[in-house]
Amino acid sequence: MEALTKKQKEVLDYIVQKIEEKGVAPSYREIAKRFRLRSLATVALHVRALIRKGCLAREKWRARGLTPTGYASPTPGSLIPVPLLSGFLPAGPTQELSEEVEKTLFIDRYLLKGSGRDCFAMKVRGISMTGAGIEDGDMVVAKRQQFADPRNLVIALKDGEVTLKRFIPQDGGVLLKAENPQAQSYFIPLKADDQRVKGIIGKVIKVIKDVKP
Repeated sequence: MEALTKKQKEVLDYIVQKIEEKGVAPSYREIAKRFRLRSLATVALHVRALIRKGCLAREKWRARGLTPTGYASPTPGSLIPVPLLSGFLPAGPTQELSEEVEKTLFIDRYLLKGSGRDCFAMKVRGISMTGAGIEDGDMVVAKRQQFADPRNLVIALKDGEVTLKRFIPQDGGVLLKAENPQAQSYFIPLKADDQRVKGIIGKVIKVIKDVKP
Protein backbone atom coordinates (compact mmCIF):
# COMPACT_ATOMS: atom_id res chain seq x y z
CA MET A 1 0.00 0.00 0.00
CA GLU A 2 1.28 3.44 -0.94
CA ALA A 3 2.33 5.57 2.05
CA LEU A 4 -0.07 8.23 3.32
CA THR A 5 0.77 11.84 3.94
CA LYS A 6 0.24 13.16 7.46
CA LYS A 7 -2.95 14.98 6.41
CA GLN A 8 -4.34 11.92 4.62
CA LYS A 9 -3.76 9.83 7.76
CA GLU A 10 -5.55 12.45 9.86
CA VAL A 11 -8.53 12.50 7.47
CA LEU A 12 -8.72 8.69 7.45
CA ASP A 13 -8.59 8.54 11.27
CA TYR A 14 -11.38 11.13 11.47
CA ILE A 15 -13.60 9.16 9.08
CA VAL A 16 -13.10 5.97 11.12
CA GLN A 17 -13.81 7.88 14.36
CA LYS A 18 -17.10 9.27 13.03
CA ILE A 19 -18.22 5.88 11.74
CA GLU A 20 -17.57 4.46 15.23
CA GLU A 21 -19.53 7.30 16.87
CA LYS A 22 -22.45 7.71 14.45
CA GLY A 23 -22.51 4.62 12.30
CA VAL A 24 -22.05 6.80 9.23
CA ALA A 25 -19.11 8.54 7.55
CA PRO A 26 -18.79 12.32 7.94
CA SER A 27 -19.89 14.61 5.14
CA TYR A 28 -17.33 16.53 3.09
CA ARG A 29 -18.49 19.68 4.87
CA GLU A 30 -17.84 18.11 8.28
CA ILE A 31 -14.35 17.05 7.19
CA ALA A 32 -13.63 20.54 5.89
CA LYS A 33 -14.79 22.10 9.17
CA ARG A 34 -12.73 19.66 11.27
CA PHE A 35 -9.50 20.42 9.39
CA ARG A 36 -10.27 24.08 8.59
CA LEU A 37 -10.19 23.48 4.86
CA ARG A 38 -11.66 26.32 2.81
CA SER A 39 -12.75 24.23 -0.14
CA LEU A 40 -14.76 21.01 -0.43
CA ALA A 41 -12.65 20.31 -3.50
CA THR A 42 -9.64 19.92 -1.20
CA VAL A 43 -11.58 17.35 0.83
CA ALA A 44 -12.43 15.51 -2.39
CA LEU A 45 -8.73 15.39 -3.31
CA HIS A 46 -7.86 13.78 0.03
CA VAL A 47 -10.72 11.27 -0.29
CA ARG A 48 -9.76 10.32 -3.84
CA ALA A 49 -6.16 9.83 -2.71
CA LEU A 50 -7.29 7.55 0.13
CA ILE A 51 -9.42 5.53 -2.31
CA ARG A 52 -6.55 5.30 -4.81
CA LYS A 53 -4.16 4.16 -2.06
CA GLY A 54 -6.56 1.42 -0.98
CA CYS A 55 -7.55 2.90 2.39
CA LEU A 56 -11.14 3.81 1.55
CA ALA A 57 -13.88 2.31 -0.59
CA ARG A 58 -16.94 4.16 -1.86
CA GLU A 59 -20.32 2.41 -1.75
CA LYS A 60 -22.49 3.46 -4.69
CA TRP A 61 -26.11 4.48 -4.12
CA ARG A 62 -25.48 5.18 -0.44
CA ALA A 63 -25.27 8.64 1.13
CA ARG A 64 -21.96 9.16 2.91
CA GLY A 65 -20.93 5.78 1.53
CA LEU A 66 -17.24 5.89 2.47
CA THR A 67 -15.97 2.73 4.17
CA PRO A 68 -12.38 2.21 5.39
CA THR A 69 -10.92 -1.00 3.98
CA GLY A 70 -10.70 -3.58 6.73
CA TYR A 71 -13.82 -2.09 8.30
CA ALA A 72 -16.50 -4.51 7.18
CA SER A 73 -19.47 -3.04 5.38
CA PRO A 74 -22.82 -4.25 6.71
CA THR A 75 -24.06 -7.46 5.11
CA PRO A 76 -27.48 -9.07 5.63
CA GLY A 77 -25.98 -11.59 8.06
CA SER A 78 -24.26 -8.91 10.15
CA LEU A 79 -27.30 -6.70 10.71
CA ILE A 80 -29.07 -7.11 14.04
CA PRO A 81 -32.72 -6.05 14.44
CA VAL A 82 -33.00 -3.63 17.37
CA PRO A 83 -36.42 -2.34 18.48
CA LEU A 84 -36.64 1.43 18.88
CA LEU A 85 -39.03 2.00 21.77
CA SER A 86 -41.54 4.80 21.35
CA GLY A 87 -41.24 7.94 23.40
CA PHE A 88 -38.03 9.34 24.85
CA LEU A 89 -35.42 8.27 27.39
CA PRO A 90 -35.09 11.09 29.91
CA ALA A 91 -31.59 12.44 30.47
CA GLY A 92 -33.17 14.49 33.24
CA PRO A 93 -36.38 13.94 35.25
CA THR A 94 -37.71 10.37 35.17
CA GLN A 95 -40.74 9.21 33.23
CA GLU A 96 -42.59 5.94 32.63
CA LEU A 97 -40.97 3.43 30.28
CA SER A 98 -42.87 2.54 27.13
CA GLU A 99 -42.35 -0.96 25.76
CA GLU A 100 -44.23 -0.05 22.58
CA VAL A 101 -42.00 -0.44 19.53
CA GLU A 102 -41.95 2.58 17.22
CA LYS A 103 -39.93 0.80 14.53
CA THR A 104 -37.14 -1.72 14.09
CA LEU A 105 -33.60 -0.55 13.40
CA PHE A 106 -31.02 -2.76 11.69
CA ILE A 107 -27.59 -2.12 13.17
CA ASP A 108 -24.28 -3.73 12.25
CA ARG A 109 -23.21 -6.28 14.87
CA TYR A 110 -19.75 -4.63 14.84
CA LEU A 111 -21.21 -1.41 16.23
CA LEU A 112 -23.01 -3.35 18.97
CA LYS A 113 -19.72 -4.84 20.19
CA GLY A 114 -20.86 -8.37 19.47
CA SER A 115 -24.10 -8.15 21.45
CA GLY A 116 -26.96 -10.27 20.18
CA ARG A 117 -30.67 -9.72 19.93
CA ASP A 118 -31.25 -8.71 23.57
CA CYS A 119 -30.86 -5.01 22.76
CA PHE A 120 -33.21 -2.07 22.47
CA ALA A 121 -32.85 1.57 21.44
CA MET A 122 -34.33 4.79 22.79
CA LYS A 123 -34.15 8.44 21.80
CA VAL A 124 -32.70 10.74 24.45
CA ARG A 125 -34.43 13.86 25.68
CA GLY A 126 -32.74 16.19 28.15
CA ILE A 127 -29.28 17.51 29.03
CA SER A 128 -28.33 15.64 32.19
CA MET A 129 -25.74 13.45 30.40
CA THR A 130 -23.96 16.05 28.27
CA GLY A 131 -20.77 15.47 30.26
CA ALA A 132 -20.75 11.91 28.92
CA GLY A 133 -21.15 13.17 25.35
CA ILE A 134 -24.86 12.33 25.17
CA GLU A 135 -26.92 15.23 23.86
CA ASP A 136 -30.63 15.88 23.52
CA GLY A 137 -31.77 14.11 20.34
CA ASP A 138 -29.12 11.38 20.38
CA MET A 139 -30.08 7.71 20.48
CA VAL A 140 -28.72 5.06 22.84
CA VAL A 141 -28.66 1.31 22.32
CA ALA A 142 -28.73 -0.77 25.50
CA LYS A 143 -28.28 -4.45 26.27
CA ARG A 144 -31.01 -5.79 28.53
CA GLN A 145 -29.44 -6.83 31.84
CA GLN A 146 -30.12 -6.29 35.52
CA PHE A 147 -26.55 -5.60 36.64
CA ALA A 148 -23.79 -3.13 35.87
CA ASP A 149 -20.14 -2.50 36.57
CA PRO A 150 -19.00 0.70 38.30
CA ARG A 151 -19.28 3.76 36.03
CA ASN A 152 -21.32 1.99 33.35
CA LEU A 153 -24.00 4.09 31.69
CA VAL A 154 -27.31 2.46 32.56
CA ILE A 155 -31.01 2.75 31.92
CA ALA A 156 -32.66 2.29 35.29
CA LEU A 157 -36.00 2.56 37.06
CA LYS A 158 -36.37 5.08 39.88
CA ASP A 159 -39.72 4.92 41.69
CA GLY A 160 -41.17 3.04 38.72
CA GLU A 161 -39.96 5.56 36.13
CA VAL A 162 -37.04 5.31 33.74
CA THR A 163 -33.88 7.42 33.59
CA LEU A 164 -30.44 7.42 31.91
CA LYS A 165 -27.56 7.86 34.36
CA ARG A 166 -24.05 6.71 35.31
CA PHE A 167 -23.89 3.82 37.80
CA ILE A 168 -21.73 4.71 40.84
CA PRO A 169 -21.65 2.22 43.78
CA GLN A 170 -21.32 3.95 47.17
CA ASP A 171 -21.49 2.98 50.83
CA GLY A 172 -25.06 2.02 51.61
CA GLY A 173 -26.34 2.14 48.07
CA VAL A 174 -25.84 3.29 44.51
CA LEU A 175 -25.72 6.76 42.99
CA LEU A 176 -27.39 7.17 39.61
CA LYS A 177 -25.23 10.12 38.63
CA ALA A 178 -26.08 12.86 36.17
CA GLU A 179 -23.18 14.09 34.02
CA ASN A 180 -24.27 17.71 34.19
CA PRO A 181 -23.90 19.78 37.38
CA GLN A 182 -27.25 21.44 36.67
CA ALA A 183 -29.13 18.11 36.63
CA GLN A 184 -30.36 15.90 39.44
CA SER A 185 -28.69 12.64 40.50
CA TYR A 186 -30.51 9.91 42.42
CA PHE A 187 -29.29 7.82 45.37
CA ILE A 188 -30.78 4.33 45.76
CA PRO A 189 -30.22 2.84 49.25
CA LEU A 190 -29.45 -0.88 49.45
CA LYS A 191 -29.95 -3.29 52.29
CA ALA A 192 -26.94 -5.30 53.45
CA ASP A 193 -28.34 -8.52 51.97
CA ASP A 194 -29.17 -7.03 48.56
CA GLN A 195 -27.10 -8.79 45.91
CA ARG A 196 -27.82 -6.36 43.08
CA VAL A 197 -29.50 -3.05 42.44
CA LYS A 198 -33.18 -3.48 41.71
CA GLY A 199 -34.37 -1.44 38.77
CA ILE A 200 -31.51 -1.67 36.26
CA ILE A 201 -33.04 -2.35 32.86
CA GLY A 202 -29.98 -2.28 30.64
CA LYS A 203 -26.41 -1.18 30.08
CA VAL A 204 -25.72 1.36 27.33
CA ILE A 205 -23.40 -0.14 24.72
CA LYS A 206 -23.70 2.39 21.89
CA VAL A 207 -24.52 6.07 21.50
CA ILE A 208 -25.70 7.10 18.04
CA LYS A 209 -25.26 10.82 17.60
CA ASP A 210 -28.06 12.91 16.20
CA VAL A 211 -26.88 13.49 12.62
CA LYS A 212 -27.53 17.11 11.69
CA PRO A 213 -28.28 17.92 8.05
